[in-house]
Amino acid sequence: HGDLSAGSGFTAVSRDPDFGYAFLEEFQDRVFFATDICLPTQAGTVLVWLKQFLEEGHAAGRISDTVFAKVTHGNAQRLLGLGD
Repeated sequence: HGDLSAGSGFTAVSRDPDFGYAFLEEFQDRVFFATDICLPTQAGTVLVWLKQFLEEGHAAGRISDTVFAKVTHGNAQRLLGLGD
């Protein structure tokens, strides 16, 4: 399992978007939207970048509805036993 936290996860999937979106499709059951925020001032930038990358990929059809749902919330709900 892996998360898209802080800048490291985001950078890994976004530096080459073709690879990044393909990676999310391939490992869709093992990737989570997450953050490693230590300071309140960091929250905005990291969340905006990651949210934008996922939403743009979804809108352009580069990641499926299923992958978008799993990465943004479904995988975390499943892993943490939070239900639907």
